[in-house]
Amino acid sequence: MPKHLPISSGTAHRPEPETLFTQKKQEWPPAHRLGSPETSIEAEETINRDGTRLNQTQAVYEALIRHNGSTAKELAYIMNCPDVNTPHRRLNDLAEKGLVRRGQKRFCGVTKMKATTWWIVEFDGSSGN
Repeated sequence: MPKHLPISSGTAHRPEPETLFTQKKQEWPPAHRLGSPETSIEAEETINRDGTRLNQTQAVYEALIRHNGSTAKELAYIMNCPDVNTPHRRLNDLAEKGLVRRGQKRFCGVTKMKATTWWIVEFDGSSGN
C-alpha cells in the first residue's frame, strides 16, 4: 500500500443508505456528456439496467467508509479496480445523492499529485435542517 493512504481507525459516522442500495430501479444523474459517442450512451444504459452501476456505487461507498478522506485513485488502489476511473465516476454519483462530499486537496498516495479528497456526509438523524 502506498504511504499516506488514510486508514480509518473505525468507520465513519454515516447515513444508512439502505434505500439507495436496495432499490431495484435507480434514478441516476447522466454519466455521459453532451456529444458523447453513441457507444458511451449505450454502455451507460447497460450498467444502469443490469445493476453494475449500483454495485459499483455501493462498493465505492463501503470503501470510503473504511478509508474516509481518500482520493479517487487511492480508492481505486484499495479496491483493486481494473478501471481506475470507476471510483471517481461513482463518487460523483454519491455526491449527487448527497452521501459524500468533496474535501480539501492533498497529495495523493498513489499519483503523488494534488487531488481532491472525498468524505462521507454525516447526518445528525434529525428530519429537518
